[in-house]
Amino acid sequence: MIDRNSIRLRVISPLIIFILIIMLSLLVIGYSVSRNVFSEYYKYLISTHRSEIKKIIDTAINELMTSQLLNNKTVKEAKKKALIEEIKRYWVDSNIDGYIKTSGGIIHSSLDNKSIKSLEPYLPEEGYFNVEKALYHIGGFVINIPLWDLKVVSIEKPLIPFVYLLSKDKATALMVPTIGFSYLLILIITFTVLRKNLHNPLGAIISDLRGKREIRKT
Repeated sequence: MIDRNSIRLRVISPLIIFILIIMLSLLVIGYSVSRNVFSEYYKYLISTHRSEIKKIIDTAINELMTSQLLNNKTVKEAKKKALIEEIKRYWVDSNIDGYIKTSGGIIHSSLDNKSIKSLEPYLPEEGYFNVEKALYHIGGFVINIPLWDLKVVSIEKPLIPFVYLLSKDKATALMVPTIGFSYLLILIITFTVLRKNLHNPLGAIISDLRGKREIRKT
């Protein structure tokens, strides 16, 4: 049974608590840094997807303008269908979700109705959006295409920031076991130093006092 009035416990406990506070602080800092890294990488990823889809849209419009067929309803409708198929293909290849709607409603979606309804309040008229839940993020962008009365909503799949970085970034994946090993090493070294330089000398002093002997040098 632990003696709460023990000198050793009174001396060593504050040191252990202090070390634990430092380690906890380092964990909080590490988590904060990883969130910032994730945020920047996530923004870059979404920006890249937007650029690629914008390029697909601009190419389709430029082809109509170059061939001077903007007023040809048949060609225009065919180009619209081809554009939608190309955007859908990009979503599949890039492993992202999305839906396409007109003023009349949704004409294609890789999401269920419940997911779409939960996202709608967060969507801007055009541009980027980011929804932060307790453990995960949902981000994406909206592009309007007035020529065909289309609204394209592209969505990165829900992501848990740190887990996502582990799966995508080798440096982060290596950082986790390195940090874990470092914490373990700090604990082992701290325990060894305290035992050698504090615990054992204190034990010797207490033993001498109890035995009414002259206190040995420690």
